[in-house]
Amino acid sequence: MVHAELSYLSAGCNTSPHCVAWGPNGILLFGSDVNIIACSTARAGNTTVIHADQSLRHHTGMVNCVRWISNLEPATEPVDEFISLSSDKLCTVWTVQRGLTASGDERGFTHLVVQQLECSAALQVGRCVYLPGGSNQAETNTRPAILAVAAIDGTLSVWKRLNKLGFELVTSVNFGRGLILDLDITNIPGSKHHLLACGADDGKVHLYSLSAETNECQKLTALEGHEDWVRSVEFSALDDSGSVHLLSASQDCTVRLWTIREEQSRALKDGDLWNKVNSKIIRMPGTTTNHVVTFDTLLLGHEGWIYGAHWAPSVLEESGRVRQPLRILTSSMDKSLVLWEPQEEFGGIWTETAQVGEVGGNTLGFYGCQFGPDGRLILAHSFSGSLHVWSMAEDASWRPCVVPSGHFAPVSDLSWDPQGRYILSTSQDQTTRLHARWIQPQNPTQYSSQTDWHEMSRPQVHGYDMQCLAPTGPFSFASGAEEKIVRLFQAPKNFLSNFTSLSGETTSAGMVAAPEGASVPALGLSNKPIFGHASGQGDTSQRHPSDRYAENTFTSLFMTQPPPEEDLIQNTLWPETDKLYGHGYEIASLACSHSSDGQTVLASASRASRPEDAEIYLWCATLRSVETSAQTWSLAGRIDCHTLTVTQMEFSHNDQYLLSVSRDRTWALHKRDSQKPVQYATCAKSDKKNGQSRIIWTCAWTPDDRYFATGSRDKTVCVLGVREEPSVTVVVDLIYRLTFDEAVTAISLTFAETQRVLMAIGEENGTIRLYTFDRAGTEEPSPVLVLPESHSSTVNRLRFRPTAGSLYSSYIQLATCGNDRALKLFQINF
Repeated sequence: MVHAELSYLSAGCNTSPHCVAWGPNGILLFGSDVNIIACSTARAGNTTVIHADQSLRHHTGMVNCVRWISNLEPATEPVDEFISLSSDKLCTVWTVQRGLTASGDERGFTHLVVQQLECSAALQVGRCVYLPGGSNQAETNTRPAILAVAAIDGTLSVWKRLNKLGFELVTSVNFGRGLILDLDITNIPGSKHHLLACGADDGKVHLYSLSAETNECQKLTALEGHEDWVRSVEFSALDDSGSVHLLSASQDCTVRLWTIREEQSRALKDGDLWNKVNSKIIRMPGTTTNHVVTFDTLLLGHEGWIYGAHWAPSVLEESGRVRQPLRILTSSMDKSLVLWEPQEEFGGIWTETAQVGEVGGNTLGFYGCQFGPDGRLILAHSFSGSLHVWSMAEDASWRPCVVPSGHFAPVSDLSWDPQGRYILSTSQDQTTRLHARWIQPQNPTQYSSQTDWHEMSRPQVHGYDMQCLAPTGPFSFASGAEEKIVRLFQAPKNFLSNFTSLSGETTSAGMVAAPEGASVPALGLSNKPIFGHASGQGDTSQRHPSDRYAENTFTSLFMTQPPPEEDLIQNTLWPETDKLYGHGYEIASLACSHSSDGQTVLASASRASRPEDAEIYLWCATLRSVETSAQTWSLAGRIDCHTLTVTQMEFSHNDQYLLSVSRDRTWALHKRDSQKPVQYATCAKSDKKNGQSRIIWTCAWTPDDRYFATGSRDKTVCVLGVREEPSVTVVVDLIYRLTFDEAVTAISLTFAETQRVLMAIGEENGTIRLYTFDRAGTEEPSPVLVLPESHSSTVNRLRFRPTAGSLYSSYIQLATCGNDRALKLFQINF
């Protein structure tokens, strides 16, 4: 029986302040496009490793908020429910259960959609809490709870759940043209009503009373003081005196702390000017006791907008009492996270106790932050979709952890290293990333290395959206973007040494004179090579004046774990070795030969609406330096066969043929000239009338080069056989034609067994199907499997892992990428 499981998941976080949630059960959730990525935490030696395990798919719009349902009273059992809010106007209630995956991995868990709530407009923030007295329910998803969600049209909707019938709409409040940017719910002692705090774009914190019994939502007051949008509000647990603390963070770069207590516990004296000016009295409906809301503390320290602020997780003591640690975490657009605590020696004044963040790079700061379940881990997420996690060491210092990473825009292309050692991916987020296995010799029983893939390098950080790439050698590649230039890159020495130590793979030893690293100058697009351990070292007197002072500093690193985001964007770049000019429009597709005879040929094509712009350019490489393996590229020829954009090209494994498919609804086969190995001439081409009737998006070869397949928008896949006859140079026969329900956008072929071919087919709706057919071409292709965790939108590329020369060739692996920002690696067992 064929079985497939997800081995690696790489995806970036959405740029929304509230789309990350770290639950008390240890599960980390974050929104990525329309999906929710679920992560687990484990230890690898002295390092904390966070691993992306699963992609939860239910929404059809961008996920804007993910939050665990919280308890308002002491609870010994972990929270197993969370909510997600999306631009598709849906609020979804989920429940999770820990369990084993098919491979026996204890980090797995199952998920289930409990209920789907539809609102009037796109949702941006929400909060849900369990009502007191419902912890003895047999099932978690029937516990009484109250839910508040805010939409972009200024509507605040309140829902309640009292039984297994689920949530019901209680009431709605319209803020008019105002927007609610964050909200939180808490208990007030002595009242059956709940207190709702809403941070709004008017710089105020609006307080409401909520009743689960009378279905009332009554405004109590508005707390003033901030001078800009209030981005985050959060209540603390009750302290020993029965008071509740509220924090509010704003784009005015400040955090305000408010205390809510009964009036008699702190009376407003006539001479107490502070209390007169900074306090407000509220009375919860149905009670005779007044409560005083007092502004206590102003936290100053950030230099940019503050998007996130959170209390440290409350602690359940043995006595059953909940203790709230007085510790606050804030995140800002100034690229820093700050921990705040009151200092007893200074009269309880709140001060900074720790500060972490990014230094350098081209990032824009942090959108949000979270405490880990035990308060010893802190997390932030940034505009570039990256996660940053630090753990507290024994000496109270904060050290970076290993976290999942990924693209934050559609992933347009991917390719394996010729020997299957790593994956290169490129995206419309203007980056090219390298993913590889991390082999950990220490404590192999604590963390499985079988699925431990990570981003190891970011060779290219560009200024244009990336479209395609093609490996040109063991550690070199060419990339094309929305520009007319093809850029070529070569791995530097620092990456090669770190790659060997982290992945256990062998690299080329002939790189003595290669650059140590690379950096991108300000306002530049080219990665400049750096010789030496840091830019600016060595004698600068002989350099051009513009090169004497480094604009970006590269630091040579010795890595014992996958690099964090700060190093990826600055210290893992590959130097650019060449630029290829000639195309008149943006580069659309690239393909490189397998160098079977020692000659490397690169094919490139650009966007085209005329035949003269649809030419395929052929570039040949000549060795420029043996010490650095550097190559010089030159134009070797052109192929004129298509009339519109060439969407994909593939060389056969023996480099005898170049296959191209186009928007003009045709495929073309080009054969290599036996006298001039760098020249290819068209030897066969499809007929528009008898071929596929719509755009042909994709093509692929079988490993023995006997067959190739094409996939089209007309929802068909054609498998064709290639043979040579003495009288006719090349004969191409249609072997199979398969029809599907969706347009086919990606195809890859490999050998499943000795006599069978495995074909992976990616569709426009994100589905990935596996088919097999016999190598003799006598049996119809038979469906084998639909991959269980396929993409949620168009599949852009499928690539089976090359087996030749790989250390790990005992199973079949399939790398996939799509418009849902995800790169996935599947392991297929027969």
